[in-house]
Amino acid sequence: MAGMKRPEWLAAGRRRPVALVTQRNLLPAGTLPARAAALAAAGVRLVQVREKDLTGRRLFHLTVQVLAAVATAAGDRCRVVVNGRADVALAAGAHGVHLPGRGLPVAAVRRLAPPPFIIGVSTHTPEDVEAARAAGADYVFFGPVFPTATHPGAEGTGPGGLLSALKAAAGLPLWAIGGIHERTVGDLGQLPLAGVAAMRALLLADDPEAAVRALGANPTSRD
Repeated sequence: MAGMKRPEWLAAGRRRPVALVTQRNLLPAGTLPARAAALAAAGVRLVQVREKDLTGRRLFHLTVQVLAAVATAAGDRCRVVVNGRADVALAAGAHGVHLPGRGLPVAAVRRLAPPPFIIGVSTHTPEDVEAARAAGADYVFFGPVFPTATHPGAEGTGPGGLLSALKAAAGLPLWAIGGIHERTVGDLGQLPLAGVAAMRALLLADDPEAAVRALGANPTSRD
């Protein structure tokens, strides 16, 4: 699959794509949709609604709110996926679902939702990446690349581990995640990533536009 065509919404540009992974409890109550909208307007290309403590009903309503806010702010320039809940993603009209490594099989979800519904998968080893590619995932998140509070005790793979994962991806869009912020993103160098994903570096930023710009800085660009 080395010649896999990158989807249009991930088309290479002058800046590396940036994804937001949500955690509403980091923000004042009820402000996640507005924050997601501000980040989408600033250039975030993918929002993963990851709120594992919510019931299906509450997650559905939150997803609908995020979808509406992001669409108003960024039109079709940003996609919204739901972590782990294909049923909620489909019911809410999200662009796709992001499956945990031990979640539903990609093929089972694809039977329910043919393209252009997006199916992403969390991966932690090159073998995970190979399995997701073989199963027909549209993209993978790989990490944690650096130590992160989201996965306490995990040391992170570092750029070397990321390079091995990219080889296993063989053209499948791969996003780096885990401990990525303005002080670590430069360590990724010119690796051919689909993009970088972050939570705190985006949700807690004083200036959303500056945060997206910092994470999206592409060492191959002459900006």
